[in-house]
Amino acid sequence: MADTYKTIELAGVGDILGQIGGVSNTTNEPLFLGYLANVNVRFGATVVKRHAGRGAFPVATYTPEKEITITADNAFISLQQIRMSQGDTAVNATEPRSVTNESLTVASGVVTAAVSKAAFLQGKTVVFTAAGSRLTCVTGAPSAVTYYQETTPGSGVLTFHAGLTSGGAASMVVHYVYTYDATANADLLDMGAFDSTARACSFALWYNHGFTECAVTKLCEMFFHQVRPTGELEVAFQHGDFADVSGAGFDVEDPLRSDNQVGTIFLKSA
Repeated sequence: MADTYKTIELAGVGDILGQIGGVSNTTNEPLFLGYLANVNVRFGATVVKRHAGRGAFPVATYTPEKEITITADNAFISLQQIRMSQGDTAVNATEPRSVTNESLTVASGVVTAAVSKAAFLQGKTVVFTAAGSRLTCVTGAPSAVTYYQETTPGSGVLTFHAGLTSGGAASMVVHYVYTYDATANADLLDMGAFDSTARACSFALWYNHGFTECAVTKLCEMFFHQVRPTGELEVAFQHGDFADVSGAGFDVEDPLRSDNQVGTIFLKSA
């Protein structure tokens, strides 16, 4: 058995586009992913010889394994498109979200107050006084100033003991979980729901790298019908539109097309 490999090394930075589900997918549009720095494309195959006859010479060869891998020193991935490497699923119509350290004022002589999201999930509130003392949630009417009740979760209303505000308004700090309407998406969030059984997404990948050197323009453009990230892409999120991902890699997969194509490479020097 013999392994044969050929490698293309591309110095510099090139642009990448991707399309979830592969190029044949008509639902997902191509998206700008970001940039790859110092790309290495490795073509490999394993050649196996079969021996027979009295002399035990090779009588046939075949290739049981072939692979194309793409690696880069760094990938600069758009934060909006990082979901393409994480194996996400469709976002549900509603999703739970949390609010922390929300200031809540209970007016003087009043025993109720509502949180800013006007809703919370039953059993998922935590209330502290401004001084840091935690109140205990009870099912009935509060019988002491250290108690509170989740009165109407659907409206976000909490009820406190009358003694809490007998001397004036009381300032509280509330943490809670509420149901967010992910379909309306009023906060304009980029959302991805991650499936524990999903593999990293497969997608079509375009790579375009061109530069001019000594008045000569050189171009390398690669396209693969279906690739999948290798291993885990560990992302150190940072300010700005892109995250720096070190050691990014992709395996080229067989899209099982009728023409047997897995990809194309265009080279130009003019």
